[in-house]
Amino acid sequence: MRVVKLKLDKFRGFGFLDFRPAGHVFLVGEPRAGRTTILAALRKVLDPSSTRVRPSLWDIHRPMVELEEGADYPLTTVEVTLVELGDEIEQQLDDRLELVDAVTGDLSTATGTSMVLGLRFRYCLQYNPTDESLEHWVEYTKTAARASKKDRDMLQAIVIDRTLPLQLRAEGSFRSLVASEDEERLNGTLSSFTDDVHSATDALASSDAVSQALKSMSGRGAAPALGISRTQFESGVAFVAEDGSISGLLRAIQATLDIDDAGALPISAHGSTATSILAVTEAIAASKSSGKILIVDDFGDALDSAAADFLARMVRRDATQVWMATRRSEAYGGFAAEEIARLSLRTGRPTVHQLSSKPSRQERVRRRYLSQLLASAMSSRTVVLTEGPHDSEGYGTLDDRLLSEPAQV
Repeated sequence: MRVVKLKLDKFRGFGFLDFRPAGHVFLVGEPRAGRTTILAALRKVLDPSSTRVRPSLWDIHRPMVELEEGADYPLTTVEVTLVELGDEIEQQLDDRLELVDAVTGDLSTATGTSMVLGLRFRYCLQYNPTDESLEHWVEYTKTAARASKKDRDMLQAIVIDRTLPLQLRAEGSFRSLVASEDEERLNGTLSSFTDDVHSATDALASSDAVSQALKSMSGRGAAPALGISRTQFESGVAFVAEDGSISGLLRAIQATLDIDDAGALPISAHGSTATSILAVTEAIAASKSSGKILIVDDFGDALDSAAADFLARMVRRDATQVWMATRRSEAYGGFAAEEIARLSLRTGRPTVHQLSSKPSRQERVRRRYLSQLLASAMSSRTVVLTEGPHDSEGYGTLDDRLLSEPAQV
């Protein structure tokens, strides 16, 4: 599965954005230019949990629109066009599919080599200024029918966030990876695990030490104060992990890792770098096995330079499609020049800049120097190109002077 078109209308800092990715997406740019906003918009559509939380007024583009009395406030929308859905999803959503251009994401009624079956999926946020209420939902653009939880789960993206890796909770990347290997066996194992935990808690409740403690409490007024017999109290106490459900049990446990003399330690105890490595690699594996889109913000913040470069290359190689935002120039090496989307505030509003996917011969030659000359400055507001070491030394001296005399800047 991959996104061939992302369209934002009145979402956060973007009054309007029509973005056509050239394969993978590597988002860079100056602060506040909208890298995180683009990924947040994508998650509004492809993360089933996005509409389980309260809608936010801050997702509406500012400044707010002045309306005439009785007029409806403009709808805030995020629309994605998806292709390469796979046979199972295409069969399930057959009546919602449309013929789209696999390159541009535009609709078409004509047939051609680039025309494929696709799906337009849209997040909507409606604000009512009269009572200051908000409503949000996800719908199919073709029919305006609201998407069910089952449908949203099928189209769910894999997100690398700040949660610990190797979690078996239902929303985790690791759970998705394990389920893709053998979901039936996983369900059977989890059921057996639940039975074993219940057996263990039952044994704990009926142990001599617990029984004596309950008898002591009962004899000191617990039973009559509750309006029950001592026997009812002593036999009625049991124990459960969390709320007793499989989800509750899985939240109560965490993975450990034994890789040195310290023995088995929780993942977090191995440090932020190890935690980040495991989070990225489990997401890569889950994306490759399921064909789902991978979304990662602030990639590499907890990684050293070598690990950031290596894992970025692995992400691009194995993920079906990755949308990555980062401040780390080392992560650029594995991506094609046309996959870079640089965001800037040069015009006073967020703007996305992309290189052509069909460069001329001269442009191809210039792109060879992109990583050498510009990669380290991809998150800078201004880039200064110098012709030689003397110019570089002069500008460096000027930079030092400006820093030492901030009042004169």
